[in-house]
Amino acid sequence: MVTLNRHKFEVCAYLARRNIDILACNETRLTARKAFNVAGYNIIRQDRTSASGGVAIIIRDTIPYVRVDIPQRFALIDNQPLYAIIARLPTTTGRDLYI
Repeated sequence: MVTLNRHKFEVCAYLARRNIDILACNETRLTARKAFNVAGYNIIRQDRTSASGGVAIIIRDTIPYVRVDIPQRFALIDNQPLYAIIARLPTTTGRDLYI
């Protein structure tokens, strides 16, 4: 989904129509100055620092999760920023789910 803010209405409609619990998005093109909220969901994001990029995970607010930090040494690939996020979701089986 390129430019998440520009497609907010479509994202909200898709989440509602399909009863989506978790949605992963790339090429969000969000920056720290751009708010992005969806009612009923939490959003974890790694905003871009250049003209493109950025990722987000949109998680229904009834689902517990923990954002997992990515070590700094993985932040660059070929001197280009790596836009990545990881969420850990605890399960009842004791085997956490990573997204």
